Amino acid sequence: MGHEETLADDLLRGLRAIARFTGDSKSRTAALCEAGLIPVGKERGLWIASRRRLCEHYARLTAGVNFAPDHEKALAADEAQPSCTGHDH
Repeated sequence: MGHEETLADDLLRGLRAIARFTGDSKSRTAALCEAGLIPVGKERGLWIASRRRLCEHYARLTAGVNFAPDHEKALAADEAQPSCTGHDH
């Protein structure tokens, strides 16, 4: 039987976890979060992100299509993008 991914598997909590996943420094990650340049949110003052959404964002970015929070249709249209696998938990 395969491993069924849970929400907990997908979530990154805190700048350190997000930075480790993206390979950026903590300070660069903070700047990207504050500027709204990566798909993240805050929960009680703690930055949170979805591994899947970050992978989709960087796949679009490297394909020449930038993330925009109000473009949910673009997110759905990108289902054919390669998935970001091989992350460690």
